[in-house]
Amino acid sequence: MSETASIYVHLDWHIGHYVKVLMDEVFGENSFRREIIWDFTVLSGFKVQADNWIRGHDSIFYYSIDEENVFNKLIQPHTDEYRAMFKTDSKGRLAMNSAWDNKVLG
Repeated sequence: MSETASIYVHLDWHIGHYVKVLMDEVFGENSFRREIIWDFTVLSGFKVQADNWIRGHDSIFYYSIDEENVFNKLIQPHTDEYRAMFKTDSKGRLAMNSAWDNKVLG
């Protein structure tokens, strides 16, 4: 891997911890930058019927050789539909509208 490269490994709970140890051996513990949590906690379908804890995220391990690696940040504008989910409160802060405000329910 080049000095400016980085690698992201996306895993679920079944194997993530084993691969983290392997990645530390290959790239070195000092090359580990952070664990990124990929959250998907929307509760729907069979998840809400679970008798135990509900799986709500995967892990992404981020490694780079040098802290001065290339990071191309992707910026994507929000859609009108997404922006419509928010309202401005009395102090000028953005707050998420409730489903009742948007008449999504009922």
